[in-house]
Amino acid sequence: MKYIFLIFIHYLFITSSFALQVEPEIGLRLEFQIDEDFLICHTLSKVTDRPFTGTVMNFRKEIMNQFPEEIKFLSGVYELTPSFIFKEHLRLEKMLKAARVFSSYPQLLAEAKTHLEQTRSEWTSNYERTFSFMTSLTKLKMSKTIKVLITHPEVFQGRYLEGNVIAWGRKSNWKNYSTVYLWHEILHSYLKYNNKTHALMELVTDDALRFFLNGGTFPPFSDDGHEKLKQKKQWIYDHYWKAYLANNSKNILQLEDDLIKDLRF
Repeated sequence: MKYIFLIFIHYLFITSSFALQVEPEIGLRLEFQIDEDFLICHTLSKVTDRPFTGTVMNFRKEIMNQFPEEIKFLSGVYELTPSFIFKEHLRLEKMLKAARVFSSYPQLLAEAKTHLEQTRSEWTSNYERTFSFMTSLTKLKMSKTIKVLITHPEVFQGRYLEGNVIAWGRKSNWKNYSTVYLWHEILHSYLKYNNKTHALMELVTDDALRFFLNGGTFPPFSDDGHEKLKQKKQWIYDHYWKAYLANNSKNILQLEDDLIKDLRF
C-alpha cells in the first residue's frame, strides 16, 4: 500500500506544474481577517484545564473581574460564531466596548495579527502544490472563497463554521501545520459531517497531505487526529483507500457515499 501511495505522489509532483494552468479560473481563495468581536469572545469563552499565560491570561483576568455574567454566558455556548455574537450583541455590547480599552487588549490584537500574517504566508507559499495535490486526490474542482477568521494562537481553535467560514487560531506543532489543518477544515465545506466522513477527512489531510508535504510514512497515522476516529480510519485505509487511489473515475464524494452506505463499520 505504501508503494502505491508513493507512486501516486510521484504522479502528483509531475502534474502539479500544469494543474493550475489548465483551468486558471478554478481555485480556492482564502480571505484571512480578524473579527475583533469574535476574537474577544473566543478568547474569553474558552474553557480548558490548561492554564493560559502571558497576554491571554492578563486579558482574561481584566475582563472576568468586571463582567462575570457575560463570561459565564459565553462559556456555556456550544459553538461560538460571529452570527451568534451579532444576535446577542445587546447582551455583550458593554463588555465588547470595555474590552477594547483594557491595557492588555492592544497586545492581544497585535499577537493575533502576527498569527494572521504567519498563517497567510505559510498558506500562500504552499498553495499551488497543495491545491494540485488535493484536487488530484479528491478529484474535485474546488472553486470558492472562504473567509478565515484568525483568533489568538494560544486559545486553540480550528473549526469550519457556517457559510464558508473557518475559525483558526493554533500554534504550529510541526512544519506546515496550518496548511494541513486549513485543508482539513476546507474539506468540511465539501463533505458531510459524521464519524465516517470525518475519519476520511483525516486520512486525506492529517495523513496523506502531511506525508506529501513533510515526508515520512503512514500508517501509523498522525497523533494529532481524534483518538475516536483511528479505528474507523484504519478500516477505511484497509478496505477502501487502495481501490480509491487506483480508480481515476471515482471522486471523494462518491467514496464518502460508499462509506456511509457500508454498514460493516
